[in-house]
Amino acid sequence: METPTRQMLQSPKNPKISNVERFISFLKDNPSVRFIRLQWLDYTATLRGRIIPKDVAFGMFTNQKSIGITISVFGLLQQDQIVEGYSPVGEYELIPCFEGLRLGERKGYATVQGEFRAKDGSQVLICPRTALSRIVETAEKKGLSFLVGFELEVVFMTIEGESLSHTHSWSNTAALHNPAIMDVIEEIVAKLERSKIKVEQFHPESAPGQYEFVTGPLPPLESVDALLAARDIICAVAEKHKLRATFIPKPFPQACGTGAHVHISMTPDNNYKSFYAGVLAHLRSILAFTYSNTCSYERMQDSVWSGGQYVAWGSQNRETPLRKIEDSHWEFRCMDGFANSYLAMAAILGAGIEGIMDKRSLIIEDCQGDPALMHGKIRSELGIVETLPKTLEVAMTYLDKDKELRRVLGDTLVDTYLAIKETEIEMLKSMKEEERRKFLLERY
Repeated sequence: METPTRQMLQSPKNPKISNVERFISFLKDNPSVRFIRLQWLDYTATLRGRIIPKDVAFGMFTNQKSIGITISVFGLLQQDQIVEGYSPVGEYELIPCFEGLRLGERKGYATVQGEFRAKDGSQVLICPRTALSRIVETAEKKGLSFLVGFELEVVFMTIEGESLSHTHSWSNTAALHNPAIMDVIEEIVAKLERSKIKVEQFHPESAPGQYEFVTGPLPPLESVDALLAARDIICAVAEKHKLRATFIPKPFPQACGTGAHVHISMTPDNNYKSFYAGVLAHLRSILAFTYSNTCSYERMQDSVWSGGQYVAWGSQNRETPLRKIEDSHWEFRCMDGFANSYLAMAAILGAGIEGIMDKRSLIIEDCQGDPALMHGKIRSELGIVETLPKTLEVAMTYLDKDKELRRVLGDTLVDTYLAIKETEIEMLKSMKEEERRKFLLERY
């Protein structure tokens, strides 16, 4: 591989690709890498990518060259159906974001998330990662920074979609006795650590074959990058062992659901009440991003520790969609594996930042019980007067009418997202129940 010259490393006036030095250092430290997988997450939360041989990638990226991708990239459904209004004419450029560069699950591969740019180098405002990047930049200008961590709940099952166990229960060590499943889990942890994804703990969850991996806190963009890499590793290792790993919210109708809980903290934390007041004020709109599939709402139930159906928060309360842990460290519980995590975090953080700028008061009080089991008068006294949307269509209606969140995310992004989701809903509703379950299990 050619040694980079100083001229190659010099950035033009408006560089498209940054952190090239990190890419070069990574290749030097990992000489076994032969391929770079440049990825993006589309509006259906489908992870897509291009694989580039290392030497080709080196020549491209060190010379500020990138890959052209059709502008219909954000107009595709899971099976490549093009949504009405998208054209096959024109290209974006896919730019690697090297802060998320890491070793992949397969030997000889590295993965990196990308952002889209127009041919003149300007941002593509409907790019999900760019949307979150812009929110983070807004926060930085206001002196705010965030740390984000995820709980990766996953269900392991047979390739055919059958349950592995009927005796599974939460944190039950009996679920750790099967050497075959422990081989899978331990290989997953080893490969996550090899990819510089910190695993703080793992344990059995309630549903058959369900386990949870908790990752360490990172800045928002890096945290979502790591989440996508972790899911990819989990699925690949499971398939290697002739198992299926799925993140869909209700793989078994009678069992507990599967979420993707988010831990958020902020610095400085003196305005955290206004931040979470902003999140709660827009929670019904945010749900269109965090419960982004028609099947997501099968998981949203009261009294099963999934966050419930009320717009509420509580200190260490797992029956509210927002759980306060300590100071600015809160858990957002109404999110699942169907979400585009960049868009979801952009909506959550954006709404919270607006709450700080508007100096919102946390008018909903600390709920210390299950809202669904409380008398209506007690809920009202706590300020718990709104319920969450029961369907994606209703959540989308809230998002469509939410002028503040539209201003934060941009009308073009919101309109594009709603158009994709409307077509996706039609496509999924045209399927019979078992056909839809198989379709989703194969993809999530």
